Amino acid sequence: MPIVDYPFRAIGVFSTLSPLLSVRVHNPENGFWRDVVMLIDTGASVSIIPEFEAFKLGHDFKEGVLVDTDTASGDDTRYDHTGIIEIFFMDEKGRLDLGKVVATIPEGPIGVMKNIKHPVLGVERFLENHILTIDYTKQVFSIRAPA
Repeated sequence: MPIVDYPFRAIGVFSTLSPLLSVRVHNPENGFWRDVVMLIDTGASVSIIPEFEAFKLGHDFKEGVLVDTDTASGDDTRYDHTGIIEIFFMDEKGRLDLGKVVATIPEGPIGVMKNIKHPVLGVERFLENHILTIDYTKQVFSIRAPA
């Protein structure tokens, strides 16, 4: 699972260069999937997608498990749904290969929130098991398994 020197990118709502991963989020209950860009967020305990993305995956927002959540913006509500996340390969120039998956976060909870604008990749189930290195001077990041 080498994620080595992926360049920061500015895409869509991410107007400043940021550590972003292109991923495919699967709903294992119905087989629906969506390709999205997730911001690496070490302050987020769980990975979260906006309600509109969950709807496209066939999740009914309030049918998930209700969780009261503290966010950087204050208290909020999230509903946990089941999902799988696949992370795509990207070369040093930021070119994606949607046919090459470098890591898979197995089936488990993905938070859904109404008041967020973009998906975030949180700590639980992935970052907590890996070493994240961010080099702001070079505007690249790497994620690797511990030795």
